[in-house]
Amino acid sequence: MAVLFRYTVLSSENIDALVLALIVLAVFVISKDRNGTGLLLETGLFIIGARKIDYKKILKVYLAIEIPLTLITLMAARLGIIENLVYHRGEQVRMTFGFVYPTNFVSHLMFIIAA
Repeated sequence: MAVLFRYTVLSSENIDALVLALIVLAVFVISKDRNGTGLLLETGLFIIGARKIDYKKILKVYLAIEIPLTLITLMAARLGIIENLVYHRGEQVRMTFGFVYPTNFVSHLMFIIAA
């Protein structure tokens, strides 16, 4: 609703931008109904809502939140505050560092580096 409010009240753009945003939003709503999960709808709302916002500001906020939370999770797992799952695959031992799967920790690092 905040995204629609932004487009209808706060934005002084033409009607074409509003219609396009509503069409894209409708596609995401239909996709949510078909899939049964709201993740795609939330992503679509973020995409529509981020229009005309400087991507550098978005990245700064992302990094300001993601880096401390990743470090806190890592430290809490190492100190035993949260569980550090260990997966054994043959001779290989994989640790999660407080995340659900070992690949989740690496994906967080990859996104931090990419940002």
